[in-house]
Amino acid sequence: MGCSPGDNECFDGEKPAHTVTISKGFWMGQTEVRVGAYKRFVSRTRGSMPPEPNDGTRELNPGWHDPMQPMIYVTSNEAVAYCRWAGGRLPTEAEWEYAARAGTRGARYGELDAIAWHRGNSGRLRIDTSKDERFEELDENDIRFHPVGQKAPNAFQLYDMLGNVGEWVADWSDDRSSRVVRGGSWLDGPRYARVSYRGRVKVGLLSNLNVGFRCVREVIP
Repeated sequence: MGCSPGDNECFDGEKPAHTVTISKGFWMGQTEVRVGAYKRFVSRTRGSMPPEPNDGTRELNPGWHDPMQPMIYVTSNEAVAYCRWAGGRLPTEAEWEYAARAGTRGARYGELDAIAWHRGNSGRLRIDTSKDERFEELDENDIRFHPVGQKAPNAFQLYDMLGNVGEWVADWSDDRSSRVVRGGSWLDGPRYARVSYRGRVKVGLLSNLNVGFRCVREVIP
Protein backbone atom coordinates (compact mmCIF):
# COMPACT_ATOMS: atom_id res chain seq x y z
CA MET A 1 0.00 0.00 0.00
CA GLY A 2 1.31 3.47 -0.85
CA CYS A 3 3.53 4.92 -3.55
CA SER A 4 3.82 2.46 -6.43
CA PRO A 5 7.21 1.24 -7.69
CA GLY A 6 8.53 3.67 -10.29
CA ASP A 7 5.87 6.32 -9.60
CA ASN A 8 7.62 9.70 -9.41
CA GLU A 9 4.43 11.71 -8.88
CA CYS A 10 3.71 10.61 -5.32
CA PHE A 11 3.04 13.14 -2.56
CA ASP A 12 4.59 12.80 0.88
CA GLY A 13 1.36 11.39 2.32
CA GLU A 14 1.68 8.35 0.04
CA LYS A 15 5.12 7.41 1.39
CA PRO A 16 6.58 5.08 2.37
CA ALA A 17 5.05 2.07 0.68
CA HIS A 18 4.21 -0.51 3.33
CA THR A 19 2.59 -3.89 3.81
CA VAL A 20 -0.96 -4.09 5.14
CA THR A 21 -2.88 -7.28 5.90
CA ILE A 22 -6.63 -7.28 5.23
CA SER A 23 -8.00 -9.89 7.60
CA LYS A 24 -11.55 -10.23 6.25
CA GLY A 25 -12.88 -10.74 2.76
CA PHE A 26 -15.25 -8.09 1.40
CA TRP A 27 -17.49 -7.22 -1.51
CA MET A 28 -17.28 -3.72 -3.00
CA GLY A 29 -19.84 -1.75 -4.99
CA GLN A 30 -19.08 -2.14 -8.69
CA THR A 31 -19.71 1.57 -9.25
CA GLU A 32 -19.85 4.73 -7.21
CA VAL A 33 -23.25 5.11 -5.55
CA ARG A 34 -25.65 6.47 -8.16
CA VAL A 35 -28.23 9.22 -7.79
CA GLY A 36 -31.04 6.72 -8.41
CA ALA A 37 -29.89 4.51 -5.54
CA TYR A 38 -29.55 7.46 -3.18
CA LYS A 39 -33.06 8.64 -4.09
CA ARG A 40 -34.42 5.26 -2.96
CA PHE A 41 -32.54 5.66 0.31
CA VAL A 42 -33.95 9.12 1.10
CA SER A 43 -37.45 7.99 0.08
CA ARG A 44 -37.44 4.95 2.35
CA THR A 45 -35.81 6.75 5.28
CA ARG A 46 -37.92 9.89 4.85
CA GLY A 47 -34.84 11.96 4.23
CA SER A 48 -34.17 14.63 1.64
CA MET A 49 -31.84 15.15 -1.27
CA PRO A 50 -29.04 17.71 -0.91
CA PRO A 51 -28.97 20.88 -3.02
CA GLU A 52 -28.74 20.24 -6.75
CA PRO A 53 -25.14 20.30 -8.00
CA ASN A 54 -24.22 23.71 -9.39
CA ASP A 55 -20.77 25.21 -9.90
CA GLY A 56 -22.06 28.78 -9.76
CA THR A 57 -22.63 29.12 -13.48
CA ARG A 58 -23.88 25.70 -14.57
CA GLU A 59 -26.40 23.16 -13.34
CA LEU A 60 -24.62 19.81 -13.46
CA ASN A 61 -27.58 17.50 -12.79
CA PRO A 62 -30.69 19.72 -12.59
CA GLY A 63 -33.40 18.24 -10.43
CA TRP A 64 -31.16 15.24 -9.85
CA HIS A 65 -32.89 13.95 -12.98
CA ASP A 66 -30.12 11.64 -14.23
CA PRO A 67 -30.16 8.52 -12.00
CA MET A 68 -26.89 7.18 -13.41
CA GLN A 69 -24.76 10.13 -12.31
CA PRO A 70 -22.57 9.60 -9.22
CA MET A 71 -24.12 10.87 -6.00
CA ILE A 72 -22.28 13.91 -4.65
CA TYR A 73 -22.97 16.73 -2.17
CA VAL A 74 -23.35 14.37 0.79
CA THR A 75 -21.47 14.59 4.06
CA SER A 76 -19.31 11.69 5.14
CA ASN A 77 -21.88 10.95 7.86
CA GLU A 78 -24.62 10.75 5.22
CA ALA A 79 -22.43 8.41 3.18
CA VAL A 80 -21.96 6.26 6.28
CA ALA A 81 -25.74 6.24 6.85
CA TYR A 82 -26.43 5.20 3.26
CA CYS A 83 -23.95 2.34 3.40
CA ARG A 84 -25.39 1.14 6.72
CA TRP A 85 -28.92 1.24 5.22
CA ALA A 86 -27.64 -0.76 2.24
CA GLY A 87 -26.17 -3.40 4.56
CA GLY A 88 -22.55 -2.32 4.44
CA ARG A 89 -20.12 0.44 5.36
CA LEU A 90 -17.51 2.73 3.85
CA PRO A 91 -14.30 0.91 2.85
CA THR A 92 -11.10 1.38 4.77
CA GLU A 93 -8.21 2.95 2.87
CA ALA A 94 -6.51 -0.44 2.67
CA GLU A 95 -9.62 -2.11 1.27
CA TRP A 96 -10.11 0.69 -1.22
CA GLU A 97 -6.53 0.58 -2.50
CA TYR A 98 -6.48 -3.22 -2.68
CA ALA A 99 -9.68 -3.14 -4.73
CA ALA A 100 -8.43 -0.32 -6.95
CA ARG A 101 -5.16 -2.07 -7.74
CA ALA A 102 -6.93 -5.33 -8.57
CA GLY A 103 -3.67 -7.25 -8.50
CA THR A 104 -1.58 -4.62 -10.32
CA ARG A 105 1.46 -2.85 -8.87
CA GLY A 106 1.64 0.31 -10.97
CA ALA A 107 0.25 3.79 -10.33
CA ARG A 108 -2.85 2.94 -12.40
CA TYR A 109 -4.62 -0.25 -13.40
CA GLY A 110 -4.77 0.76 -17.08
CA GLU A 111 -4.20 3.56 -19.57
CA LEU A 112 -5.35 6.84 -18.02
CA ASP A 113 -7.90 7.98 -20.63
CA ALA A 114 -9.32 4.47 -20.97
CA ILE A 115 -10.12 4.12 -17.26
CA ALA A 116 -10.67 7.60 -15.81
CA TRP A 117 -12.50 10.89 -16.28
CA HIS A 118 -10.10 13.66 -15.28
CA ARG A 119 -9.62 17.36 -15.97
CA GLY A 120 -8.05 16.74 -19.34
CA ASN A 121 -10.80 14.58 -20.84
CA SER A 122 -14.04 15.28 -18.98
CA GLY A 123 -15.16 18.20 -21.17
CA ARG A 124 -16.14 18.64 -24.79
CA LEU A 125 -12.51 19.00 -25.90
CA ARG A 126 -9.30 17.34 -24.75
CA ILE A 127 -7.17 19.92 -22.94
CA ASP A 128 -3.48 20.10 -22.06
CA THR A 129 -3.34 19.68 -18.29
CA SER A 130 0.31 20.72 -18.13
CA LYS A 131 -0.85 24.34 -18.47
CA ASP A 132 -2.79 26.35 -15.90
CA GLU A 133 -6.35 26.91 -17.08
CA ARG A 134 -8.63 29.67 -15.85
CA PHE A 135 -11.87 28.44 -14.29
CA GLU A 136 -13.76 30.20 -17.08
CA GLU A 137 -11.90 28.11 -19.65
CA LEU A 138 -12.81 24.90 -17.84
CA ASP A 139 -16.40 26.09 -17.61
CA GLU A 140 -16.55 26.89 -21.33
CA ASN A 141 -15.24 23.40 -22.07
CA ASP A 142 -18.12 22.02 -19.97
CA ILE A 143 -15.94 19.73 -17.86
CA ARG A 144 -18.11 17.67 -15.52
CA PHE A 145 -18.65 14.31 -13.84
CA HIS A 146 -20.16 11.58 -16.00
CA PRO A 147 -22.61 8.67 -15.58
CA VAL A 148 -20.91 5.79 -13.79
CA GLY A 149 -19.51 2.79 -15.61
CA GLN A 150 -18.57 4.43 -18.92
CA LYS A 151 -14.83 3.85 -18.65
CA ALA A 152 -13.05 0.48 -18.65
CA PRO A 153 -13.14 -1.41 -15.33
CA ASN A 154 -10.15 -2.89 -13.53
CA ALA A 155 -9.47 -6.61 -13.30
CA PHE A 156 -11.98 -6.92 -10.43
CA GLN A 157 -14.64 -5.39 -12.73
CA LEU A 158 -14.85 -2.23 -10.64
CA TYR A 159 -15.57 0.99 -12.53
CA ASP A 160 -14.31 4.54 -11.93
CA MET A 161 -11.95 3.63 -9.11
CA LEU A 162 -9.85 6.45 -10.56
CA GLY A 163 -11.39 9.70 -11.74
CA ASN A 164 -15.02 10.79 -12.17
CA VAL A 165 -15.51 11.57 -8.47
CA GLY A 166 -13.22 11.02 -5.51
CA GLU A 167 -14.54 8.64 -2.88
CA TRP A 168 -14.99 8.93 0.87
CA VAL A 169 -13.33 6.15 2.87
CA ALA A 170 -13.68 5.28 6.53
CA ASP A 171 -10.21 6.45 7.62
CA TRP A 172 -9.54 9.80 9.24
CA SER A 173 -6.80 12.18 8.19
CA ASP A 174 -3.93 12.88 10.59
CA ASP A 175 -5.64 15.95 12.08
CA ARG A 176 -8.80 13.88 12.88
CA SER A 177 -11.05 16.63 11.51
CA SER A 178 -11.29 15.24 7.98
CA ARG A 179 -11.91 11.93 6.29
CA VAL A 180 -9.64 10.65 3.57
CA VAL A 181 -10.85 10.79 -0.03
CA ARG A 182 -9.36 8.46 -2.64
CA GLY A 183 -9.18 8.16 -6.42
CA GLY A 184 -9.03 11.69 -7.87
CA SER A 185 -11.84 13.23 -9.89
CA TRP A 186 -13.08 14.90 -13.08
CA LEU A 187 -11.86 18.25 -11.72
CA ASP A 188 -8.33 17.06 -10.92
CA GLY A 189 -5.31 16.70 -13.17
CA PRO A 190 -3.89 13.27 -14.08
CA ARG A 191 -1.46 13.31 -11.15
CA TYR A 192 -4.38 12.71 -8.80
CA ALA A 193 -5.79 9.75 -10.75
CA ARG A 194 -3.44 7.23 -9.16
CA VAL A 195 -4.26 4.35 -6.83
CA SER A 196 -2.06 5.66 -3.99
CA TYR A 197 -3.21 9.31 -4.03
CA ARG A 198 -4.80 10.50 -0.74
CA GLY A 199 -6.98 13.60 -0.44
CA ARG A 200 -9.15 14.76 2.44
CA VAL A 201 -12.41 16.63 3.10
CA LYS A 202 -13.62 17.97 6.44
CA VAL A 203 -16.25 15.89 8.19
CA GLY A 204 -19.68 17.50 8.54
CA LEU A 205 -19.33 19.59 5.38
CA LEU A 206 -21.13 18.73 2.18
CA SER A 207 -18.70 16.98 -0.09
CA ASN A 208 -17.49 18.95 -3.06
CA LEU A 209 -18.79 18.65 -6.62
CA ASN A 210 -16.03 16.11 -7.12
CA VAL A 211 -16.52 13.74 -4.14
CA GLY A 212 -18.84 10.74 -3.95
CA PHE A 213 -18.56 7.30 -2.39
CA ARG A 214 -19.12 3.57 -2.71
CA CYS A 215 -19.82 0.91 -0.10
CA VAL A 216 -18.38 -2.43 0.94
CA ARG A 217 -19.88 -5.42 2.71
CA GLU A 218 -17.84 -7.96 4.63
CA VAL A 219 -18.07 -11.57 3.53
CA ILE A 220 -19.89 -13.64 6.16
CA PRO A 221 -18.39 -17.14 6.48
